[in-house]
Amino acid sequence: MFARYVRFVQAVSINALGRLGVVLTTSSFITFVFLEMARFSGVLKNAYVGLITYLLFPALFVFGLVLIPIAWQMRRKETGKTTRELIDDQFQTAETERGFFGSKVFLSIGVLTFVNVVFFGLASTRMLIFMDESHFCGTACHSVMNPEWVTYQGSPHARVKCVECHVGEGVEAHISSKLSGLRQMVSVTFDLLERPIPTPVRELRPSRETCEKCHWPDKFYGQRLKTIARYQKDIESTPLYNTLSMKIDAGRGGPRSGIHWHVAEENVVRYASVDDEREEMIWVETRQPDGDFKRYTNRRL
Repeated sequence: MFARYVRFVQAVSINALGRLGVVLTTSSFITFVFLEMARFSGVLKNAYVGLITYLLFPALFVFGLVLIPIAWQMRRKETGKTTRELIDDQFQTAETERGFFGSKVFLSIGVLTFVNVVFFGLASTRMLIFMDESHFCGTACHSVMNPEWVTYQGSPHARVKCVECHVGEGVEAHISSKLSGLRQMVSVTFDLLERPIPTPVRELRPSRETCEKCHWPDKFYGQRLKTIARYQKDIESTPLYNTLSMKIDAGRGGPRSGIHWHVAEENVVRYASVDDEREEMIWVETRQPDGDFKRYTNRRL
């Protein structure tokens, strides 16, 4: 079997360009499989190795495949022969004779094409899975995303994948995120990034597609007591306790109340901020179903 494959590869390598294509395709395939096994076994966990594995080698694999038919086309122009005549020259007679399922050359091409399609499909799937990992988001652009990565690992959302909030659901959202990733890669490569990285408030997904996937607004929580302990600076470090009643409420039925009243569709909240950081407001206004309208203006501005 291996000898037949070697013979087929030698025949396909019709000129220097064809040999280059075969070398690129074969070597990238073998290297990809080796690195993928290393990642599965836990030997390799570096994000940059993942980038090379899932981006570079599949690209070289496809590039090598493209070179092979180009090499045959060049050979046709050089010799003036047809493709059939070149096949007869490159392969043995027994390999080009027609059988029940076609010639051995045809079967070999069919099998290798199937292997190529499966390989490229698996590589593409693994690439998408790899690029959806939080480790990739935080470490692939280490110098840029390191502050966010460190903060994320110590946050209450450390077990929530980055893509669950930053990438929408569906094919369109995935394509959009990958195109955005290409733009960001160019920005990192040519040092076109703002520092510090601004919060992408204009591109944030709606809270109903992110926060409310875990924080269920229709569930009634009632009130929660929160006790905060502080200590005086005396010799006994006398404790002081502040107990707060958090009016969470939420839930269906009846008018919304508590700190989550604004999530109700019938309550409208609008605001204008000083800048895109949205930390200082110019005004905030509310409109409720009974027609009650209030507007709060920042008098410090």
